[in-house]
Amino acid sequence: MRHLQGSRSARSQRSLNRFVTTLTDIALDAMGSDKAPDPEIKGAILACRQLPIRVHLVGPEARLRAALEEATRGRELPIVIVPVGSVLRNPTTLALLDALGLAEKPTGDHAEVCDLLVVGGGPAGLAAAVYGASEGLRTVLVERYATGRDALEVGCGTGLILDRVASFARRATGVDLSGGMLARAAARGLRVAQGSATELPVADASVDVAYSFKVLAHVRDIQLAMREMARVVRPGGYVLAEFYNARSIRRLVKWMKPPSAVSATTHDEHVFTRYDDHDAIRGYLPPELAWVATRGIRVITPVAKVHELPVLGGAVRWIEHRLADLPGARDVGGFLVAVCRRV
Repeated sequence: MRHLQGSRSARSQRSLNRFVTTLTDIALDAMGSDKAPDPEIKGAILACRQLPIRVHLVGPEARLRAALEEATRGRELPIVIVPVGSVLRNPTTLALLDALGLAEKPTGDHAEVCDLLVVGGGPAGLAAAVYGASEGLRTVLVERYATGRDALEVGCGTGLILDRVASFARRATGVDLSGGMLARAAARGLRVAQGSATELPVADASVDVAYSFKVLAHVRDIQLAMREMARVVRPGGYVLAEFYNARSIRRLVKWMKPPSAVSATTHDEHVFTRYDDHDAIRGYLPPELAWVATRGIRVITPVAKVHELPVLGGAVRWIEHRLADLPGARDVGGFLVAVCRRV
């Protein structure tokens, strides 16, 4: 296709040139003008997928305008000519990706609701993806059992997870020992109360789901804590209890690495931490709790920073989501969440 020169500024032209790449054999031609919808955005979409695009800008010159009108037959700009010869006129991003065979359309066993959808690949998207690889796996587990029901978080901290649970639970309440953290949770508009995991300020059989993440491993009297969680759950409800797995990559890394500072005067080895295997966890459960399912978190992730790496991080997150509920793999997760039914 002949390149048509236009009247755009050099700055705009340089901006468009940023979207030119030569990493694949696929080539696209896009024609636009200074008074028509800008092909720049769609160029960015394609560049993110490492597809080269040639942009031809058409200015006000009568000869070029006439040639463009003849080619477009009065249709809207921009025009995109895809490799197979199809001509798209002012296509939507989805239509453009579909023409290239890049629009994913789940079918059959893959036509399911995903746990987490991240729209956008910028800094916010990266942060959301990192969250989804860890805390997100916890939140969607709670959602599985607590949607439309009364939920209690034991050790809610500042309310990061509780805030999300409140969006789908009928009523969400958090309990924590720290008054300072509870103040921040309350500032989010969350329902919270101060109390201990071994003496919950909650009535018997008053919630449908009680859950606790990253807390029980630091509770010395774990059996009492499990009895308390069972006490406040109604028959037929669930207790979701997370433990640090003694048989995991994460445990090995923790054992090998030097102590990490948790404040100006203390490090993580000053904090009581317990690592448990499956047999130990079963021994903590009171008779009224039946262990019915397990979720493994950070099965292959040695440290959380791995999720922030440009390419490897995305691959690890993808794998983690697929191993979380897979028998065998989930059992070696750095964190084990025991899903127990109150009988």
